Amino acid sequence: MEKDRSVDEYPKWALAGRIDSRVRLGKAQIKIDALRYSHPTLGVVIGSSSSIDGSEPKARYELLERIWLVEHLLKAPLKSYKVRLPESGEEMHSLDRSHVFAASRPGFRIVESNGVALHESWSAACRAAALELLERHLVLESFRGRIKPHLIDPSLSLFPELSFEDIYLSSTYTLGSQMTDSFKEPIHVAAAFLQPRDAGKVHQICAFGAGFSRQDAILKAEKEALQRYAFLCDSPIPSEAAYEASSAFHQAYHLVPANHWVIKSWLEGNLFNGLSYVPTCIRLNFIDLTLASDLDYFLAKAISEDIKPLEWGAEQLDEITNPLVHPIP
Repeated sequence: MEKDRSVDEYPKWALAGRIDSRVRLGKAQIKIDALRYSHPTLGVVIGSSSSIDGSEPKARYELLERIWLVEHLLKAPLKSYKVRLPESGEEMHSLDRSHVFAASRPGFRIVESNGVALHESWSAACRAAALELLERHLVLESFRGRIKPHLIDPSLSLFPELSFEDIYLSSTYTLGSQMTDSFKEPIHVAAAFLQPRDAGKVHQICAFGAGFSRQDAILKAEKEALQRYAFLCDSPIPSEAAYEASSAFHQAYHLVPANHWVIKSWLEGNLFNGLSYVPTCIRLNFIDLTLASDLDYFLAKAISEDIKPLEWGAEQLDEITNPLVHPIP
């Protein structure tokens, strides 16, 4: 599949800052990388990543993914977008911009980046986009009480060998699996939870992962938890979270020690309402967001009419279990 070169020349962004360091947690040496780029009219974009195996983090991939997304959202060069098959890249039809980037309802903000992924091939970008979309979907279904989390055996976890049990109690849970009409394998989702021994010294960490196997989902969730720890470890522990429909609020809310019980209660199954989620086959469309550039990458967005849009915001902050303050930042 050839890339669409119809978009104007890719604009230049300027490097505004970088973090390149190592953080230790037990035996884990976490290498973190974050790139901050600015544009005179489009604002600031940050890409971040980490590794624990000695490989180089790939913050530049997330950075490019977010720059291209900002281009689509703020410059609005296209009125419609091409829908392509995930394997061949064959164009099927087009969708109006409003179906690709839906408008937020009052008091909420739709997460436009949900289900967006960049890769060196179109098919790989589609697989990664589907994983992200279904990860968030199953996390929300579980948090709403429809999927009961299941604690995995510690032998399947990488946490025990990292020896940080003096700082955190660690546990990892599976959150079910989901078939789609685009792939033969089901998509599995997991949650990794690091509960502080002393909530006044370190942040509570909860992270998620998705994969085309159960074990892949588990390892992705645990590596994401280590990355979250590494980027949060030098930041102060908040005592409150000022409400706004944003990623920052959803993250800060669950970092407040007084709210730690919410995620713990959810993962222990206390929010499960007994009405099991029925994992029907979800229909996916893959939108081509690739912009013309000298870089040989593809950007795909997975969308589905079978999945509610991911939103930031909460209708009730005083509910007993606060189920609407979801843990996806």
